[in-house]
Amino acid sequence: MKYLLLYQKLKQAIGTGFYPTGKRIPHTHELVKKYSVSLTTVTRAVTLLQDEGLIRRVKSKGSFVLKQKSDDYIASHRRERIGLLIDGKISKFMDMHFFRQIFEGMERIAQKQGKSIVIIPREDKPVEEYLAEIHSNSVAGVIPYSFYNQLLYNGLKKSGLALVYCDFLDHILPVDQVTVDHARAGALAFNRLFELGHKKMLFFGTYIGEGKREDTDHFYWWQGIESQARFQKLKHVFRSFFFMDNTLKERIRTAVDTHADCTGYICASSTYLEHVKDIIENDRKYHGKTRDAVLFGDVKEGLFLRDRCVSLCRWDTRNMGGRAMEAMLEILEKKPRRPGIQYVPVEIV
Repeated sequence: MKYLLLYQKLKQAIGTGFYPTGKRIPHTHELVKKYSVSLTTVTRAVTLLQDEGLIRRVKSKGSFVLKQKSDDYIASHRRERIGLLIDGKISKFMDMHFFRQIFEGMERIAQKQGKSIVIIPREDKPVEEYLAEIHSNSVAGVIPYSFYNQLLYNGLKKSGLALVYCDFLDHILPVDQVTVDHARAGALAFNRLFELGHKKMLFFGTYIGEGKREDTDHFYWWQGIESQARFQKLKHVFRSFFFMDNTLKERIRTAVDTHADCTGYICASSTYLEHVKDIIENDRKYHGKTRDAVLFGDVKEGLFLRDRCVSLCRWDTRNMGGRAMEAMLEILEKKPRRPGIQYVPVEIV
């Protein structure tokens, strides 16, 4: 995935005129040394630039920046390009296990159909500026990954771009969505701990944005947990939502101590599990009772809380990305369809 970071950097340098039309970009081996990456990474990044019509590779001479293409070329080229929208910096997302798998799933389907994916990070841009950047990338459709913004949604719909949301769930939004059935996942997590004999449980989720607004996924997970708790008539099932800041570890410690009699933990991310694990395993007052945890996510097995195996509420993230791309291609091919929600299967292991 490093090649995508390098591709974005070189594309930006070309767009700003740092590498002007007709000039050669640094040689492959110069790029390897400058960015401390492998030859394979540089080759893949340069190939993307060439496929996008930004450079021309001349044997034994190098890669040269091309002038801006004509409107006819851009219109034709647009049909082959899909924009993947991310709400932040691309460097941050490249470090995310989920995002890398989402991208791989999308890329596998796109390549089969001769399409290319352009990652368009929002970073800190105002919505109007971000919409302008999306259009400047000449894409036929866009797939926002794991975020929603009302102004952005309105602008995308008004523009007529094909639109599929990936890893985002809103039952009211009249648009294609490919995601996990979060409420079902929450119910499965609760049921696993209930089957293990736990009658007091604690869920860890995330606040996002300004104010105390729950992450949408985590809100629906909690709804599934809460629903099953009511069904089983359990009153001692609690939730703790946090901002991902430098006070997180202290806040988790406070939550665990406040609910010290809880023996079952449901974690929305591995970060929460790591902090809970540190507390439970290193504080003697938590050593007397059997304690279990469930972690949401497409991660490897083999996690433990003390000597107890952590249960995984898991789904196939690559499959999610692939399905989102398939939905996008169906829209672009104008196949008869109604916007709807596709749920990726989820299981407890």
